[in-house]
Amino acid sequence: MSWPFLSAAKEKLALTDDEVGFLREGGIRSYDEFHAVLAASPSLDQPGSRIRRRPLMERMRNIEDCLSPEYRAFIDQPRPATGLAGGANLLTAGGGPPQPVPNWPPPADAEALGGKPQPWPNLGLPVAQRPLWPPRDQLGAETCIGFAASGALERAWMAPGAAAPDPLSAIYLYNRSRARLPPGSLPAGFAKGGSRLEGVRLSLPLDGACPEADWPDGTPPDQAPSAAALASAVKTDKLVYWDLSPKRFIRPPKAARVVFDLLNAGVPVAVAAPLFKDPNAPQNQNNWNYDYAAFSGKVADPTPTWERLEDGHAVAVLGFQADPTQDDGGWFIFRNSLGRSWATNPNIPGILPRVPERGWGAMSATYVERHVWEILALLPGQP
Repeated sequence: MSWPFLSAAKEKLALTDDEVGFLREGGIRSYDEFHAVLAASPSLDQPGSRIRRRPLMERMRNIEDCLSPEYRAFIDQPRPATGLAGGANLLTAGGGPPQPVPNWPPPADAEALGGKPQPWPNLGLPVAQRPLWPPRDQLGAETCIGFAASGALERAWMAPGAAAPDPLSAIYLYNRSRARLPPGSLPAGFAKGGSRLEGVRLSLPLDGACPEADWPDGTPPDQAPSAAALASAVKTDKLVYWDLSPKRFIRPPKAARVVFDLLNAGVPVAVAAPLFKDPNAPQNQNNWNYDYAAFSGKVADPTPTWERLEDGHAVAVLGFQADPTQDDGGWFIFRNSLGRSWATNPNIPGILPRVPERGWGAMSATYVERHVWEILALLPGQP
């Protein structure tokens, strides 16, 4: 697969074939992104590397029309070294050899995702017509499971014609998800606050979801919900869940197709996916919070030097953008829970994916196909 930036960058930067391959492997679409990926990959400086990391970064800095003014300003301003807390962590206990995933949908047709109609909601519409609502902020806590589930559930329960859904308590969902996880399903980092979407699947029919007003986001995550919050919670079993944990199950084919088809049927989806980082990068840096992700909202596909962590992140996936130059057909659009300080320069002209607004984001269908380790679909309509 190829796209115009590959040939343009090869000519302007005098790239070697190995360096063009590095761009292709990482799905890199701009000089800004190339610079940020190199900056986040210090292990490329090791002897024997075929990528000229530092010279290429310097060359892009020195060529006036390489890096955008917005990106230059972004990387030149001091930013706090905030890490992504993770929280949607890998299940480490396998309990035997991996098994087939139960109830996995039969293989769909082989047509590329981009060959299908735009799924609901159509994020290609003008901004004023999009059913988007502001992101929330987990404020550094490992509570992304609750925010991902609440975002998907809010969209599923959104009244027809409403400008925005009624906010549900992400902290309530997070707290109940941890309380309902059985001992054999505790993820890595559970003692530090990690959880899984499996816990949401188990808690929604028993504990439900309550309005954010009854258990606000600022409530301590480990505090048990009040009687009022429990009383106001609405229970539902209108959901579908698949666990793709690599130490428990054999990875099935067409994970991206399953998520796509759910969206195309009007079903919001919460997913949990791993973090990746270069082994020599700062401890708190990964493909979800390195410079270009924080700048644009595009999550990086891991390059060959980046390693999968046991920490993960969960988001509410609400749309898809077709892209014929992307190997698996396009980009999944999600609502994040890192506030408006993430994806500060979305919707960059002429570059796919088009992240619709600040605080939202995009991940490639390839990323979903290869790496997502939990899928929770929340069926529309009040229970």
